[in-house]
Amino acid sequence: MGTISSIGIENKDGSVRTIFCHYDGYPSYTGKRLLQTFYNREFAEALVSEGNRTCIYNDDEVKRENNLYGEPSNLFDTADQWITVIDGAFIDYCYLFKQDGLWYFTSRVDKNQFVVLTEQCCLPENKKYN
Repeated sequence: MGTISSIGIENKDGSVRTIFCHYDGYPSYTGKRLLQTFYNREFAEALVSEGNRTCIYNDDEVKRENNLYGEPSNLFDTADQWITVIDGAFIDYCYLFKQDGLWYFTSRVDKNQFVVLTEQCCLPENKKYN
């Protein structure tokens, strides 16, 4: 069974475009990749525009081509509307690139309260999130 995540980007009007990511959704993997590889709006938009995926691989990994499900992203009116999907879809983590240019994340365990995603959150020994 995978650690499922959803990754979104906040638009200027407050709507959120999101994708589903099936495996390795915990911060020490997906969170770390988001901070290191998708660190600005342009890169975050490119990621979400590709649609749902199995996992976030590094660009140099051959698996990337077999990674995409071919399903488009979803659009929600607000982040709150998007978050209501977590429990019903068994999503463990949600990551959101906000208008301020930072990644935020939440989990079902944290009662869906977004906090800034930092390198500290992504450390494997951070048992609160990993």
